[in-house]
Amino acid sequence: MMHLHFTLGPVQGFVAEARRTRDLWAGSFLLSWICANAMKAVLDGGGKIIFPIVHDAERVPTDQLLKAVCGQGGAPRIGTIPNRFRAEVPDGFDPAAVEQAARGAWENVADAVWRKYVEGAASLGRNTRAIWDRQVHGFWELNWAMGKADQPYLLDLRKNWRCFQPTEEGGEPCSVASGLQEVSGYVRACGEGEQQDAFWKRLRSLGGISEMELRPTERLSAIMLIKRLFLGIANASMGFEPQTKSWPSTAHVATLPFKRRVIAENPAAARDYVRIVKDAHIREPFKERQNAIPSLPVGWLDNDTQDYAALDGDLLFRETFEPGNRRYPAGAEDTTTRETLAAGLNTLLEATAATGAKPSPFFAVLFMDGDSMGKLLSAPNSAPEKVSTALARFADQVEGIVKKHDGFTIYAGGDDVLALLPVTDAIDAAIHLKDAYCAAFAAEGVAGATISGGIVFAHYGTPWIDVMHSAHDILEGKAKEEAGRNSLGIVVNKGGATNGEWVAGWDRVDALRELARILAGTTADREISMSLLYRMRSVLAELAGRPRVSAGGVHEMPDMDLVPLLQAALEASHEHRGGSSPTADHRSLSAAMVNACTIERNGKRLLMTDGLVVARFIAAHASLADAGGSHVE
Repeated sequence: MMHLHFTLGPVQGFVAEARRTRDLWAGSFLLSWICANAMKAVLDGGGKIIFPIVHDAERVPTDQLLKAVCGQGGAPRIGTIPNRFRAEVPDGFDPAAVEQAARGAWENVADAVWRKYVEGAASLGRNTRAIWDRQVHGFWELNWAMGKADQPYLLDLRKNWRCFQPTEEGGEPCSVASGLQEVSGYVRACGEGEQQDAFWKRLRSLGGISEMELRPTERLSAIMLIKRLFLGIANASMGFEPQTKSWPSTAHVATLPFKRRVIAENPAAARDYVRIVKDAHIREPFKERQNAIPSLPVGWLDNDTQDYAALDGDLLFRETFEPGNRRYPAGAEDTTTRETLAAGLNTLLEATAATGAKPSPFFAVLFMDGDSMGKLLSAPNSAPEKVSTALARFADQVEGIVKKHDGFTIYAGGDDVLALLPVTDAIDAAIHLKDAYCAAFAAEGVAGATISGGIVFAHYGTPWIDVMHSAHDILEGKAKEEAGRNSLGIVVNKGGATNGEWVAGWDRVDALRELARILAGTTADREISMSLLYRMRSVLAELAGRPRVSAGGVHEMPDMDLVPLLQAALEASHEHRGGSSPTADHRSLSAAMVNACTIERNGKRLLMTDGLVVARFIAAHASLADAGGSHVE
């Protein structure tokens, strides 16, 4: 028997190129589905998958996605197969069959999308078929290696060949995946806008493409068209249709804590606003009906309150109805309708203002990834089957944990997790997932297994590509590489830029949250403003010998007691502002500030001053996590 190692990429380049949540899910799902087809080729050839565990001892699939690919029923909702696997195959097995299965599955879907949606418009394009074929056939990098069981390093050696050549793209870039050419072949800047518009108008008229699938201003590459449209041909080309056609908008995820709070404390105000929205007769105002509030059984609510839970998140922000804003809902093009909706929203917000609750425009993306999986599998006396069983045990729990925290799982396969969560619940969800991961390995008697996480807090209008790049950087670049793994990284992204960044071991999270709790509990006359925290951050940096402050800066801990020095700066600041606050308050606050900013790496105590900024952001959302807010046990 021989061992086959397989991997598929680019992961980041395929998943992160997204404009909406559904794009993100589609990329993750298709990637997982292609790998499931590669696994099926192994099973068909008499082999078995060693890592991850996706079937039983009789080689009957247990993973829901692999079941569907093997024609054994079920319709999966999310991707659950990682982009890499290890298999045991019989002597004489042809590994080229695995690559052919993966490419064939992808090209079958691509061809079905072409025939239904694109072919009828191709005559209006310029070299459309050539562009399509170049991108479809040249996008994926598949690597495999086969050898003896004691040669787990073969795939790494194979990757070092770097023989994959990305396609050379010209013309006008895709509206979403900027590194790829859009398929009409025309270039607007060269005076070919009329031909380009005619092509895309024809394409949109074919196959019943909705505006949600392809916006009027979007001109896409073959890769993005497949991601957007594959659900329409899934039954014919995949043999099944994924369970979902609806994914929450980032605005909906951002407003979940506010929705929970209003339903718990002022349901009458929610119902009043719903009736105003209904009377406005706009299109799809309750488009989140399938998403609603995951942890809240809709059977507990009356019809109008159910509609409020399913309300389009954009309808809870005043800026939606401001002149010049293009995010207003379809059907609200006239000024009168927008003014009516704006007045109704103002009434709702005024009714909830007394409790301090207001909708936040921020949501959270959570990335998690097991640490040093290759070393864990190849360690002396390692048992890959135990590692794989632990991962399967963990993956089975992911969606339930995320849902309990009112989140939405985009992908959960092996040791990887990608989920969307409300700001108020993201850190709790990350901790619970970390605990479940470690418990799964402990149950199998595998020592030394850890997992790292990355959380990005971003405005709901931030482009997905920026959010995903931030999430990848905070997890891979910071939590894993710089912090040495077994860590959590948090980024606050405002205005498309990093406003604050904190990365430390899981054992330091409580210190950060304790500072957030203290900041959230300050009374109005002693409020700790963001500008004051920025000054305190500068004071800490100066004490560490760094006069200039930058987001994510890590400094050597000075050999001095920072608490009384920061306390003096706080007291001086209050005196300058004409306010007063007891010295004891300043002392405890200063100690909490220093503690939240103190991290440890490689046995050294360091100072990460952005702990103040991140804690202040968490504190600003604390009111939404009160009654009706973070309600997870």
